Amino acid sequence: MTGRIGLARMLQIGLLVIVAGCVGAVLGAAYIAAQPSPSPSPSPSPSPTPRPTPSDTAIRARAVVAPQRASDLSMLVGGRVANVLVTEEQHVAEGQVLIRLEREPFRSAVTVAAADVRRAEAAVGRAEAQLALLGEDASDAQRESARADLRLAQAELDVARAALEQAQLHFSQSELRAPFAGTVASVAVAVGEQVAAGAPIVAFADVSGWFIETTDLSELDVVRIAVGDRASVAFDALPDVQAQAVVERIQVRGTADDRSARFVVVLRPLEHVSRLRWGMSATVTFDR
Repeated sequence: MTGRIGLARMLQIGLLVIVAGCVGAVLGAAYIAAQPSPSPSPSPSPSPTPRPTPSDTAIRARAVVAPQRASDLSMLVGGRVANVLVTEEQHVAEGQVLIRLEREPFRSAVTVAAADVRRAEAAVGRAEAQLALLGEDASDAQRESARADLRLAQAELDVARAALEQAQLHFSQSELRAPFAGTVASVAVAVGEQVAAGAPIVAFADVSGWFIETTDLSELDVVRIAVGDRASVAFDALPDVQAQAVVERIQVRGTADDRSARFVVVLRPLEHVSRLRWGMSATVTFDR
């Protein structure tokens, strides 16, 4: 009897354990179902692949504005200035007198040289007459002496004539004349001053047209430029002006610096820019 009661009790306990386990399983499943499911983290969007930017192949160089024709004029003979006949910015015609030296010393030299020529001509006449007076009975030595006198007189006449030509040339060179029609940019002398032959005293130019001359174009860039190439020119002092130009000529021999050589490229603007001035700074961009 006692054994049956114990077995029944064990069965009851086992059922309770099973029931409790089932209840715990159900409650656990319900708890898990009640929890919010984690939202998936967004994956990063792929960044766009950068596109390579095209390299700048333009050639740029600094430049200056230059007149289409210019000259630093000087006297070919030295002397004291008698007249300054022009002013700065004055337009003059070809051959017009700009500066005149005191001419009396040159005029006196011409007078002296002309007198020397007359004396030499007279000496030649006398020598010719002496040779002609020799009779048939004159010895060979006498004839040779007369001929020698004539040759000497003729040589002295040649020297006197050359001196006269030189004196006349110096007289004409005592005036400085315009070599072409143009504009006086500057005058570096005043009346009464002494000037030396060859010293520049007048800056003169034809400013009816302009050139653009590069100042820092390297040997690496000049080989990529040819006569006839086009370029655009921007002027530092005229930001509202941009001119188109064409390459007129390229310097044959460059100027060496510490690292390489620089070449001057001369460009001619395709249109006239009236506000340009001699020496203005510019930037040239060559079309590629």
